[in-house]
Amino acid sequence: MSPNPDKIIEHRPDKICPHCGKIHIDVPANLIGKRQAIEIPFIQTSVVEQKVYQSICTCGYVTPIISRQI
Repeated sequence: MSPNPDKIIEHRPDKICPHCGKIHIDVPANLIGKRQAIEIPFIQTSVVEQKVYQSICTCGYVTPIISRQI
């Protein structure tokens, strides 16, 4: 169990008794249990396009393509 969860959802009973209909506004609710679930977020793909250019000088020299990580 994580001592510091990212999100806490509390499930509290209704303020009205489903059996007799009595309203319980000031009746304290007791914590009877808890559980945690680890949620893995959806992985979203990303498309990266890499374009390589070269130029040709008027003298005919072609600039070399330098391989490097982008």
